[in-house]
Amino acid sequence: MLEHKAPWILVTNDDGIDAHGLHELERALAPVGQIFTVAPAAERSGASHSISVRRGLRCEPAGEQRWSIDGTPADCVIAAMSHLLVFPPALVVSGINHGGNMGRNIHYSGTVGAASEAVLCGIPAMAVSLCAKPPADFAPTAKLAARIAQRVLTAKFPEGCLLNINVPVAWQGEVRATRAYRRHSRTMMSQLDDREGLWVRESVDWEMAPADSDLRAVDENVASVSLVEVYPPANGERLQFDLQALII
Repeated sequence: MLEHKAPWILVTNDDGIDAHGLHELERALAPVGQIFTVAPAAERSGASHSISVRRGLRCEPAGEQRWSIDGTPADCVIAAMSHLLVFPPALVVSGINHGGNMGRNIHYSGTVGAASEAVLCGIPAMAVSLCAKPPADFAPTAKLAARIAQRVLTAKFPEGCLLNINVPVAWQGEVRATRAYRRHSRTMMSQLDDREGLWVRESVDWEMAPADSDLRAVDENVASVSLVEVYPPANGERLQFDLQALII
């Protein structure tokens, strides 16, 4: 049995076990704790917090302390907690997503869905996204995630919440504590000229994002760190948590 010395960190994502952002995150977190990765066998973007209830899931080794699951990101967290790990992790980090997860898109995100499942299990969790896709450089985002993860491991983290981190592609190092922008918009489907069927399109913004929102921060090339509530605390009182102190 593995010794429980360094803090155990469960890593997952929604872009799949072979995703570039996942590998960068694993490398950056290795000095912070003992890494265990359980990720979808294939991309499951937009899976939100869905779980598989009508079929059995296949679990395959994918390297040392790495497994792939042919299910959703939330499935991966459940499998890790209940079957693959002999100790519960001290932290779950989901990402690095290939694209941003801000505003209303938080509710659609498989990256955030995996982190939400960890919170339901009573484990502190972070969702990490780079607002770009490969061949963008994911290393700076991974280093930021590792820095914040190290602080989360020693902080009294608020019950029922996760950290949602979004980093712009032209990031110069500034980090801002933000809130998720609850914008007045709608997700649309439409036909595309070169494809059959209806396709989900980008949400439409009807107003400018406020100065303290995640969207505004990324638009200004500042990394955004938001506290997202998954469920209200049992005692009805939210812990007074200094998010700014965590990220500086």
